[in-house]
Amino acid sequence: MEGVRRQNGPLVVFVTGSVGRLIDADTSDLMRFPFLKLVAPEDLLSVSKFFERLGETTDVLFKTFSLLQRPHVIDGDIVVADEQNTRVVVECLGANVQDGVALLLRKLRSEAPPTMDAMGNYLRPKVHEVDEDGGYMTLSDMISDDPETSDAPEWSRLL
Repeated sequence: MEGVRRQNGPLVVFVTGSVGRLIDADTSDLMRFPFLKLVAPEDLLSVSKFFERLGETTDVLFKTFSLLQRPHVIDGDIVVADEQNTRVVVECLGANVQDGVALLLRKLRSEAPPTMDAMGNYLRPKVHEVDEDGGYMTLSDMISDDPETSDAPEWSRLL
């Protein structure tokens, strides 16, 4: 990872303990950690634009992107290079709040890291561990203008 400079972006200021179901990181280690350093490099640009859109609107926005399963959070830990780091594809609900943005993430699947072609384009693998349709609704299905119908069902695996 020497020589690779990752964009910092907004800092994580609150995270629940369930983050361990998404990525290999401890809640306390993620506090004040740059969120974009958790994002897979092939999705950095689109996630950066997602944050920009969140800052410009009061609407709730949705985005699907990949996180690194083993982000380099703690100095001295074993570093898993981006090229070998499993991707955790998540569905993200984002909203602009008073001091930044709030994100709700739901794991869709895990997949092998993409390869790069001669032109530097990412080629995503066709084989992946599917967690989709695991017996629960999508985030967009759960959110509505009616408070009576916008709560997650009891059996939801939302984080």
